[in-house]
Formats: sequence, structure tokens, C-alpha cells
Amino acid sequence: MALQILPPLISACGKVATTFIVGSAGKKIVDTLQSNNKEDTPQPSEEFKQRSNGLKQENEVLKNKIKELENDIVTKEREHLLSLLKGKDEIIKLTEHYKKQQQEIEEQMNNRLIEKDNQIISLQNQLNQLKDESITNSSNQEIYFKWGPTIVCVIVLVISVLFHLTK
Repeated sequence: MALQILPPLISACGKVATTFIVGSAGKKIVDTLQSNNKEDTPQPSEEFKQRSNGLKQENEVLKNKIKELENDIVTKEREHLLSLLKGKDEIIKLTEHYKKQQQEIEEQMNNRLIEKDNQIISLQNQLNQLKDESITNSSNQEIYFKWGPTIVCVIVLVISVLFHLTK
């Protein structure tokens, strides 16, 4: 009886050993794929970071331009008011005119700032989506390469043991 159980046991041990070998090879494959994915994904994310940094710099430049324009408007208003002190009606009309111009310029600059902020937000969202996609892709590959061969070898082992026992 012991001699009949010995060959399936040796066969089972060999299959278990091959299972571990295949599992470790699968793990190495997953590691190399993950390292390749890590090298591939930073390029688009760096591009998005550069674009978002560029947009942030443009944003700062626009804010500085707004401040400069506001200062220019104020100084021009004062200069014109001082030079045109002929009548009160003219001064009132000029101040209203310059206030309207200042409001229009502020609205335009605020609209540009809002557009740039929206572009920055959309680039950050795209960057986050790329990061999420790279994380999910690598975890699926790890499952397939690490556990797939192990499960197949265990199934083959069980079938072969049952086959030898039924003989």
C-alpha cells in the first residue's frame, strides 16, 4: 500500500516545487512591469506639472499686471483731475469715465484669472486620473502573474493525485 502512494506523493512534491518556481518567476515579471510602468508614467505627469507651473506663473503675471494697471489708472486720474480743474462738471464726468474703465479692466483681468485657475484645476484632475490609472493597472497585473500560475498548478496537482488514487 505504501508503495502505491509513493509515486503520486513524489509527483505532488514536484508539482508543488514547480508551483513555487512559477510563482516566483511571475512575481519577477510583475516587478519588472511595474518598474517599466513607473518609468513610463512620470513623463506625462511631469508635462502636466510643467504646464500647471507655467499657468501658475502666468496667473501671477496677470495679477501683477492688474495691480500695475490699477496704479496707472489712479495716477492718470489724479493727473487729469489736477490739470482740468476748470469746472466741477468736467471733473465728475472724468472720474466716472475713469471708474468705468477701471471696472472694465478689472472684470477682464478677473475673467482671465478665473480661466487660468480652471485650466490649472483641470490639469491637476488629469494628473490625478493618470496616477489612479497607473495604480489600478499595476495591481491587476500583479494578481494575474503572481496568483494565476499558483492556482493552475494546485488544480493540476489535485487532479493528478485524484487520478493516481483512482488507478
